[in-house]
Amino acid sequence: VAISLFSTAGATAGAGQWKTLHEQGLAALEKRDLDEAEKALRAAIDAVTERPSAEFAFSQRYLAAVIVRRGDLEGATRALEMALEELEAISPRDLKEIVTTHMMLVSMFTDIYQKQQSALKIVENPALLGADPQQIAEAKIIVESFQGNMTEPSEIEALLDRAEKSLGTEKLDNDEDEIVRQWALAQFKFKRSDVLLWDVSKLPAAQQQLVEALEHAVAGVGRDHEFCVSVMERLAFVQSMGNQIEDGLRFAKRAVEINNKLGNTAAAQMFAKEFSTTVLAWSAQEGSPISVTREQLIEHGLLDDEE
Repeated sequence: VAISLFSTAGATAGAGQWKTLHEQGLAALEKRDLDEAEKALRAAIDAVTERPSAEFAFSQRYLAAVIVRRGDLEGATRALEMALEELEAISPRDLKEIVTTHMMLVSMFTDIYQKQQSALKIVENPALLGADPQQIAEAKIIVESFQGNMTEPSEIEALLDRAEKSLGTEKLDNDEDEIVRQWALAQFKFKRSDVLLWDVSKLPAAQQQLVEALEHAVAGVGRDHEFCVSVMERLAFVQSMGNQIEDGLRFAKRAVEINNKLGNTAAAQMFAKEFSTTVLAWSAQEGSPISVTREQLIEHGLLDDEE
């Protein structure tokens, strides 16, 4: 789980008891000593005398990272909720830290959901997945630990709704904050496309989220950015899956062009090959609604004549 997308609070925190205890907590967390990390971080939180405080929120975030490693999603969620409450009480709002905390909450639930689903698949059909006895035993422990309390995609979508709502719908007067807002909206919409793509029937909704993610990313950081390339690459696949192959080819071509412009030639070649191989395979399937030719891929610069 990423702790910070932007990192501002800890860097500017003053010296004193909080800083010493907080750093002790981080050092223990790096060593994976969860008991010592939790003890130090809770002490750091108690040491914050002036409230509301960015320091309080910062330590709560790291405490959440400790608690979730123990498998306590509920406790980690409470710690992040407290961090958000604290940050929202500070004036002026530190949008970067609010976004970071929302993203951590979303990532935490997403990671847990994927872990649960992977374990369920192993338990339900270990032979098909080629799982060994240890993997099967570990999967059973995971499934049993969450029995009756499995994370649902709707929970993650609700967290994303809340995160987006916290950013508002109006353009911000402060240019730097507006860049953060646009960038964050792009990240949240890209993450929502992840969730929607777990259900193939929600493909059109995922397409829309990706289109909006690209618009916000361009408004925030410009088109020539690696994140924009990631969105375009996903759009290329998703549009092609939705039988909009011309749009898929257009996004794939643009992603390759921008990646080459950014100097990521190897990554551009790898994506072009993966995309071409995949859509040709889809097209070759009997009864497939997807139709694409090698000539089209060559024309869009995604395939060499000799490939």
